[in-house]
Amino acid sequence: MTFGPEAFTFFYRKWVGFVTAALLMSVLQGLACYAASFRSGALLALGGNTGNHIYDVRVFMVVYLI
Repeated sequence: MTFGPEAFTFFYRKWVGFVTAALLMSVLQGLACYAASFRSGALLALGGNTGNHIYDVRVFMVVYLI
């Protein structure tokens, strides 16, 4: 364990690991939510499922990715 000014370099030294872990966790949680949406009786927003796959993906991309 370091003390003094060197203690502030901890995140800098571990940056790649933190970014990788955050990215991995976000992808895994997103996939888990996506898989859970196919369960029988899952309560989903009615406006998010129009029946048109292309439109639904486009709306998702506009709302969540941009």
